[in-house]
Amino acid sequence: MIGHRGRRENGGWVDCTHDKAAQELTGRLLRAGRSRLVLLNGPQQVSACRLRSKGFWTALDAEGHPRSDAAEHNVPFESGEAKVMATKLLTGRRPPDGIVAGSDAIASSVLDAARALGVGVPADVAVTGFDDQQFAVHTAPTLTTVGMPLGQIGQAAARMLFDLIDGRATNTKIVLPTTVIVRNSTPEGF
Repeated sequence: MIGHRGRRENGGWVDCTHDKAAQELTGRLLRAGRSRLVLLNGPQQVSACRLRSKGFWTALDAEGHPRSDAAEHNVPFESGEAKVMATKLLTGRRPPDGIVAGSDAIASSVLDAARALGVGVPADVAVTGFDDQQFAVHTAPTLTTVGMPLGQIGQAAARMLFDLIDGRATNTKIVLPTTVIVRNSTPEGF
């Protein structure tokens, strides 16, 4: 598997540090003064989303931030549900001042909802994404996101496959590092 972690003991996979990236994003938001955080994550059945959830909650605990001031919601990666949920959150009784989105597509929907509501990004709500999609530099404002080492993931998976075909011993569980890419959707000092 590529980009996900399989549950079968004998299955091979190459993935990246979704949990550490979510933990870093969340910690940076807290240290930048954001206190009402939401993880607007992708589907729970996706291993990357489970890891992102783990990182989000780990950061809150590590920073001594009360879990009661945070929430997590799951939406499909590509649908109108993300914008509906973002609208509901941003117009709620205690709107978040920081949203960690489980993908750039979800983050883009949050930016759309904020713009439609006149909510300032990052002044009123900071927004982060995952995946560093090409459109992330074209959103308004540009999107702070997590870059995945896609080329390295592909190379590692190919090496693993060739090693397995040739009967060579190989590591069948590989985790590669991600990179937080700071742009304008998060506050100065993020």
